[in-house]
Amino acid sequence: MSQGRQTPVTDALLAAIVAEIHNRADKPPTGFFPLEVWEKRWKVKRSAVKKYLNEGVKMGILERITLRHSYQGKYVRRAPYYGPARKAAKKQRS
Repeated sequence: MSQGRQTPVTDALLAAIVAEIHNRADKPPTGFFPLEVWEKRWKVKRSAVKKYLNEGVKMGILERITLRHSYQGKYVRRAPYYGPARKAAKKQRS
């Protein structure tokens, strides 16, 4: 069984793929950051950051959303973002 010829991967092709991966990442709303940013901002360990953020969400002070996040420029993965609770949309009467 013979294998077909594969087209060689060039640097320009790889650059186009990486650029497309970055374009797939979501832009977070103002004030929403991933765990790493909160960890640096508060200067506490990751486990404490998770505890504080989850408690803030339970109390209604913070809101948690999941967005596609670009990691180290290589791939895009869903990650939690935390930020101040936004006002809920008012229900309209019919």
